Amino acid sequence: FFFFFFFFFKQKTAYEISACLVGSEMCIRDRCLALACKFLNDKSAYIFFYDLTQGFRKMNKFVHEGSPTDIEDRYFISLSISFDATHMATLTNLRMSTAKLYEVKKDSRLMSACSWLDELKKISRGDRLAEIAKITIDPNDKEQVCMSGKNHLRLWRNIGGILKPNPPLIGIDTDDNFVDHVWAENNLIAAITEEGKIVLVAEGKDCILQTSAFGSVSDKANCLLSYPKGLIVAGESGLLSFWEKTNKEAKERMVHERNIKIENRGKIACLSFKATNYSTFLAVAYRTNFISLINFAKLLKNEPNAQTFLDQGYHLGQTEETDPAHNYVPVMDMDVAVHRPLIATCCKSDSTIKIWNYTSFKCELARCLTSQRYNANPEAIKPLSIAFHPSGYLLAGGFDSQAMIWHVLENDLRPFYIFSNYKYCARVRFSHSGHLLAIAQMLSSNRMIFIHNAYTMQLLHSIKLPGSAYVYEIVFSEDDLLAALCCTDGFLIVYDLEARKETMIHSSRRCAYFGCKINGPDDVLAFGSDDAKRGIIRHILLSLIHICRCRRYAVCRSRWSPYH
Repeated sequence: FFFFFFFFFKQKTAYEISACLVGSEMCIRDRCLALACKFLNDKSAYIFFYDLTQGFRKMNKFVHEGSPTDIEDRYFISLSISFDATHMATLTNLRMSTAKLYEVKKDSRLMSACSWLDELKKISRGDRLAEIAKITIDPNDKEQVCMSGKNHLRLWRNIGGILKPNPPLIGIDTDDNFVDHVWAENNLIAAITEEGKIVLVAEGKDCILQTSAFGSVSDKANCLLSYPKGLIVAGESGLLSFWEKTNKEAKERMVHERNIKIENRGKIACLSFKATNYSTFLAVAYRTNFISLINFAKLLKNEPNAQTFLDQGYHLGQTEETDPAHNYVPVMDMDVAVHRPLIATCCKSDSTIKIWNYTSFKCELARCLTSQRYNANPEAIKPLSIAFHPSGYLLAGGFDSQAMIWHVLENDLRPFYIFSNYKYCARVRFSHSGHLLAIAQMLSSNRMIFIHNAYTMQLLHSIKLPGSAYVYEIVFSEDDLLAALCCTDGFLIVYDLEARKETMIHSSRRCAYFGCKINGPDDVLAFGSDDAKRGIIRHILLSLIHICRCRRYAVCRSRWSPYH
């Protein structure tokens, strides 16, 4: 009997326990951590409060109860902890809109709450209803919070158990979309607008500065960070704007110092600053699932290699921001090593290759192919296909303008050979023994299959495809003497590598073949789908494959190995 296994790699936070991990807020003194999450199939929203000084011990749980009759699930969009970790403010989504102020240390006592949507209707002008996106607690007054968002930047105060808005801030344009705000000092609020304007408010009432956040450069602002020397504004193009504190008696209180460009991999979601006894770091999180760590001293000196990307974790999926037309598939291809418990995947959306260990359920290695050390052309950084050598120590990849082979090291991929003459390498595959490498070049004007010696790189076979045949999969026989080409436009071609000729060419216009099992030169079990009976054919043929021990099928691939 032969068995097929499906491997699911679970992230222990957002994917296993939560459908929407909104965010977390850490106390400035690093004593407490509040984590807001949304559980699957649960209309309520939760916040877990942890004490970091006692081994990540859970202190309290806050629940924003939902009802089965709710139109949409409740979830938190913002939360804030006071400097001494005694108070916490929360903000929920717009339709279920509530703002709450808790006293954490006293049995999670609710101090104040309000349905701020009703309050905003009272203070909004005309049809321009404000949309709140962030809440923070006043460092000097734990009974007061600041809220910002679209058409809104104002202080709110706890009055008799209800949050009430303070008088409008002087000099603030209520038509601005405030994307972020922080407390730069105890009595100084800094806020940025989507258009790239920075606003400073002193004493909770007077606007003392309102100008471009990037000096003479024009850019949209994404987020704002307060650090000991001043402020950092992150722009949409990867521009970081530094503002430094001046004499407190000066009118402006902050002056623009410089702009520094960092590598841009999408919109910056948040920044974090950490200073230690040995070095200072700036962490940057992107909305495209990338996280980078920046050596702050090297960044200010414009030294090379200041930014390091932590390319671990999951591939970038479909989002409205990265793929408005929903054309990208998160995982383009995957393959399994025979002699090591490893699976390789590639993603065109984020230009990454990741290697997973299916016994420990961890991502062993991840590399983004935009690095210059891979000598990849700008058109060649998005992988189309991936193939693991049976040994697990060689990896082949196909790109728009080349194909490559890497040595798989402990913590890196080292380039071994580049096929620079091949274009649009839609599929690459190693043979069962690993001594052959097949590359499918799927140009509209020249569709070819090239088979190389995987060790000497000598070209052994060049196969011209008939008509408009588009190869979806390349399958070798168990003795590596035959190669089958499964095409999505109805062609199924079996090529004899010894006789150097086709032994079978089958064509069915309505069928798209996804894989096959070679039993002999004239005996091939193929499977696919057609327009009329897509689901039925897939189900029947996949059942047959379990009996016939096909090496790969459809999207999920399987090889027998001692680890299965």
